Amino acid sequence: MVTFKNCTTCGSTGQLRKVVNTMLGQMVSTTTCSTCNGAGQLLDKRPPGVDNSGLVSKEDMITVKIPAGVRRGNATLHVGQRK
Repeated sequence: MVTFKNCTTCGSTGQLRKVVNTMLGQMVSTTTCSTCNGAGQLLDKRPPGVDNSGLVSKEDMITVKIPAGVRRGNATLHVGQRK
């Protein structure tokens, strides 16, 4: 099971604010948090084979019967392929 924890660098906002005082007043700039890449969360526990977003990448070979009359570029619906 994948679990996530809040990013402590940005406080779970996904953004970092930088305030600079100038002669004309304060200037605020916002950037994406480089620790969590803007997600606000980090993977806490990751099982083997799970990527940074918590997904498992897997390939599977299936056999599909293409009915007569289907042309290149046509879409077909395949129900019940999940395991």
